Amino acid sequence: MAKCKHKNIVLKRICIFFLGVVIGLVAGHRYGIAKAKERFHDRLMKQAEKPAFKRQRNKAPEPRGETFFQKKKRVPR
Repeated sequence: MAKCKHKNIVLKRICIFFLGVVIGLVAGHRYGIAKAKERFHDRLMKQAEKPAFKRQRNKAPEPRGETFFQKKKRVPR
């Protein structure tokens, strides 16, 4: 009688299936972590663009006519 080779093939296919599922889950988990980090970083950058105090939000900075050193030389008190 000839031995049946199909048992090994089925076992190999089952192992490959579960290995693929595990690899897919790990890759998806890492992708999710990377997306979460990116969203967190974007949120921090958006928050950093806002002024720290509420008074300064709608206020434009006043232009300077002279530099700090010119101002320092001018006031000899």
